[in-house]
Amino acid sequence: MSESPAGTVTALIRPSDYRRVGSLLLPHHAETEVLGQKRVLTVHSIEQNVTLPANRFDPPADVQKLIDAKQRSSRRGAGRRGPGGRHRAPRTWCTRRAPIGYGMSSSFAERVPKRLVTRAK
Repeated sequence: MSESPAGTVTALIRPSDYRRVGSLLLPHHAETEVLGQKRVLTVHSIEQNVTLPANRFDPPADVQKLIDAKQRSSRRGAGRRGPGGRHRAPRTWCTRRAPIGYGMSSSFAERVPKRLVTRAK
C-alpha cells in the first residue's frame, strides 16, 4: 500500500518464473494489479556487468536540438534583473504555498526566504 493524493492505493505484485542469472535467482515474469488494472511484465533475458556504449543514453538528435535551444534561451535571460535591480529567481524554482504531497512539505515552504519566493503568473 502507498499513499497518494487520491488516498491509500493497494498494489499487488506477483513475481514468478525465477531463473538463475549468474549467482542470483531472478524473476522473469511479474503480474501487477493496481486500481483494478492488471499489467504483465515478461523478461526474456537478463545480462549482468555488460559494457554499454558511451552514447547509450544520449537523446536523439532532434531532441538534443531542442535541449540546446532551451539552454541558449535560458542563458540569454540569466543576467536580467527584477524590480529594484535584484536578481529574479526562476518562476518554477519555488512556490511559497506548494500543496503537500507534491515534493515539498509545508515546513520546507515556510523556511524558504521570502526574497526567493516567486509567484507564478
